[in-house]
Amino acid sequence: MLPVTSNTSWPHMMRRLVYQRKRYGLAPLFALLCLSTHAHAAESITYGGPRGGTDIGGAYLPATSGFYGFVLGYAANADSYYGNNARSSSALKLNGSPVLGGAGLIYVYPFKFAGGTLATSALETYAAVAHLCVNDVCRNSTGLGDLYSDILMWSRYLGTSGSDPQSLPYGLTMKVAMSMNFPTGKYSATSPVPTPGINLYRIIPNFALTYLTQPNALGDGLEISTQFFYGITPVNGATNYKSGDTIDIDFAVSERFGRWQAGVAGNYAVQLSDDKINGVAVPGGNRVGLVTLGPVASLAIPRWKSIVKIKVQLPVYTKNSAHLSAIVATLVRAF
Repeated sequence: MLPVTSNTSWPHMMRRLVYQRKRYGLAPLFALLCLSTHAHAAESITYGGPRGGTDIGGAYLPATSGFYGFVLGYAANADSYYGNNARSSSALKLNGSPVLGGAGLIYVYPFKFAGGTLATSALETYAAVAHLCVNDVCRNSTGLGDLYSDILMWSRYLGTSGSDPQSLPYGLTMKVAMSMNFPTGKYSATSPVPTPGINLYRIIPNFALTYLTQPNALGDGLEISTQFFYGITPVNGATNYKSGDTIDIDFAVSERFGRWQAGVAGNYAVQLSDDKINGVAVPGGNRVGLVTLGPVASLAIPRWKSIVKIKVQLPVYTKNSAHLSAIVATLVRAF
């Protein structure tokens, strides 16, 4: 099992920003800023949300309808595989330095539903350099990854910022979504190392909450954001292997000041049932467990109508997964 990267929370753009519309002309961009990386459970079964994951502004969507595009870069270093005891495994040796790129779109619909904003997104990745070694067998596993899509998202602001278009969304915003992974990536059931694709349709219902406090001594407000994903994993028809369903909780605590936003982001993931092959639980269950933590920062660039974000993910706890550190960079632009 080796982490492939990941969603986009994708970028989920902020509904309103004080440094957007009139002041900087960046009205919808912050909602597209949620990207981080997620790992696989056994047999490369991914869990959670999009490539790159989610972090700041997880519940926001742009207020303005239309298309938004983004690109991401991801680089990681895996130094070992941690087994069921959450320690480096002597039976399974794993290391590698995957480098991936990705591109995606989000479309915000030109109408509201139940007082909220509707949107759809899609993200495709490509493993440009993925030198991986498993038990001293090394391969360059390159090619397209699986498509991730937020098929439908609905976000509603529940606070009281008023009608000023330059006002930040102080208070609570919520978002619910139905998302999926589609098996569009390069896949091999007999490869000695993980391939970019995982050969699965995965259904991932999820919801997010983002709360922004009033301005404080440090800046324009403290933002607390979290997103909950439930990953429903089917049987892999090529191997008759089934990984257990997973819960993934992404979170971020950050301060907003001017065109900047910076803080700490992380995630917690747990697998709810044992992996099975031919309907029989594998020895030890092979349940994934992960905790990551690291800094995150974003900058609005008005003349580009863009936002740039960078995030570092460091392993805090790893069980039945690759022990790795990663960095994710994202550029989001309004069309």
